[in-house]
Amino acid sequence: EHLQSMISANNFKGIAEFLTPLAGSKDQIKKQRFQSYLDDIAFNLDLTIKDVKRCMNQDSSARRFKALPSDEDTIRFISQKMTILATAKDNLHRLVRAKIDLASEFNKLGTMINNGLR
Repeated sequence: EHLQSMISANNFKGIAEFLTPLAGSKDQIKKQRFQSYLDDIAFNLDLTIKDVKRCMNQDSSARRFKALPSDEDTIRFISQKMTILATAKDNLHRLVRAKIDLASEFNKLGTMINNGLR
């Protein structure tokens, strides 16, 4: 499907352009399709958030991690995932906010990273 390929390619601008006409539709089928698309997008973005947390070795009991990983590949991976989330936030925040609060999640991850740098 076209949307899945855009999700896989992290084409958030394209996703926003694709979804915007459906977002305000009064047609019940289009509304249902829009909600289904949002579920798919939120699921994929949630996986990206979990990838970042996993890579930062988050201590689940303390809800924070001790330090940034020292492995260069892991740091690069986290950076790439944060870039994906920033782009998604910039393009999709208004459309997906009922399913996932990208701004809040992005800020939480940023705080975790900043705390790990101290």
